[in-house]
Amino acid sequence: MVKADMRKGMLLKGKIGAEERIYRVLDLKEKVLVLDCVKKTMPVWKTYEELSDCVEKEEESMAEAIDIIDAMEGESRKTAYQRYNKYPCDLLSFTFPCQNISIDNRKAKGFEEGEDSSSSIIWSLRDVLSQMKQKPKMIFMENVAAILNKKHKHTLNRLIAFLQGEGYHVDYKKLDAADYGVPQHRERVYILCTLGFDPCFTYPAPIPLEAKLCDVLEKNPSPQFNLTPKAKAGFISRGMRDDKPYPIRVHNPSKCDKAFTISTRSGSRNYDNFIFEKDVTDDRFIKVSKKGLAKAGVDLKAIEDMNIRKLTPDECMVLMGLKKEEREKLKDFTPNEIYKLTGNSIVVPVLIGVFN
Repeated sequence: MVKADMRKGMLLKGKIGAEERIYRVLDLKEKVLVLDCVKKTMPVWKTYEELSDCVEKEEESMAEAIDIIDAMEGESRKTAYQRYNKYPCDLLSFTFPCQNISIDNRKAKGFEEGEDSSSSIIWSLRDVLSQMKQKPKMIFMENVAAILNKKHKHTLNRLIAFLQGEGYHVDYKKLDAADYGVPQHRERVYILCTLGFDPCFTYPAPIPLEAKLCDVLEKNPSPQFNLTPKAKAGFISRGMRDDKPYPIRVHNPSKCDKAFTISTRSGSRNYDNFIFEKDVTDDRFIKVSKKGLAKAGVDLKAIEDMNIRKLTPDECMVLMGLKKEEREKLKDFTPNEIYKLTGNSIVVPVLIGVFN
């Protein structure tokens, strides 16, 4: 579509990269301000060339998208893309999705600028900063440790160079939640950018881990969190394969020190946290594989006959550092919603340590 045919409020449909997009045009200037009606992210400015392959979308087939836009009527709609301009901004949190960076995703695309990847949304920071009347004094980001791997380090370096070009001094460091009072092995990279000067920032020093995973576990968890016979059989069979063993890691309830990294789908993958109904070995946890069983001296029959469960939603919240009163606020959420929230969250004591 050419510039002359575009107008405010119209809907555009077209492919940007490999994905189909539906945009609402909010403003027309040197560039076009559009709202992504599918991903529902913040409005961004795009060039007319970027939208040249788009066509007008019929309103009748866009009822859901119209509902989204209509909810932004009045002052909220007018300032949706300017709300960060209204007042000076001290801190901008711009943490971005990890799906295409994580080592758990074998098809991860990375986060190169222009890549058709959820993690590449970080580069919309360029648009955000360009629209701000006053740049934030500090920008904060957090992501998985794999961002430092060889595969992604060059993209991280380009991101840092962009931020430095915007006048920011950039510090980053990999921190493990288990070093800050939480019994969960969760390595994440924390990135702090300060405008105009080097603050000589020092990341928090590790502290002794006093609480253990066994201290967090519920005494009488609901049976709903036990693995079904079918699920357990599937996990065990994959772990016992000779060609590509994929062991299930199971903690002994009274001897375990740290949880493995909490995921967004707790208990659905072999490498999640699983708990025996009762201790079966002196080790902290065992791998249910031929090698692991031989090392631990545990009979496979004992495991097949024993209840194995996943972590409960409350246990996951505790392992993310949420206090009782904070967990109470989420009491109406479903278990799956809690698993997704905790798997995507930042461990609270680590965040407090960084900003202290």
